[in-house]
Amino acid sequence: MRWTLKEYLNRHGLTAYQLAKASGLSVNTIYPLARGEAQRVSLDTLQTVLDTLDKLTGQRVNVTDVLEREVEEHEFSDGVPDDLRERIGRFERGEVKLIPWEQVKAEQRAKRGL
Repeated sequence: MRWTLKEYLNRHGLTAYQLAKASGLSVNTIYPLARGEAQRVSLDTLQTVLDTLDKLTGQRVNVTDVLEREVEEHEFSDGVPDDLRERIGRFERGEVKLIPWEQVKAEQRAKRGL
């Protein structure tokens, strides 16, 4: 498992300190979560973090927004180049978006002046 809380906070313009203050949890609890260092967290703490993020963002926040399952290297890498694996990872983390193929073709035609 891997914490993605920091990425979530960054996408919503929030800091770990703001989360700590708004949640009533200590920075000693929130900072390790944001840094991805926390190995264990109680369900009550996780619920408090999610509830607080709901309030701060105005959106429903799920466990999968702040925590993701890491795929073991051997499960995924057979025959997949490292650069492609990294690009897929960025897509899964929401860091990049897919562009429809028709849009790509249209942009290529426009560049060639067709």
